[in-house]
Amino acid sequence: MKLKNNLGRKKLGAVTLCLGAALGMALMVANTAPFIGSMLAVIVVGVYINIVTGKW
Repeated sequence: MKLKNNLGRKKLGAVTLCLGAALGMALMVANTAPFIGSMLAVIVVGVYINIVTGKW
């Protein structure tokens, strides 16, 4: 996977921290509603990959 982003270390670190927080929220939602939690996790990971690869 080629990384073509212009984020820099600080912004990439901030995006990664946001990814962790969003995945934690998805896991908490998954305790009560597994389907919705898994869908949130898939969306969060997809958005993160698009940001890191520079497609978004």
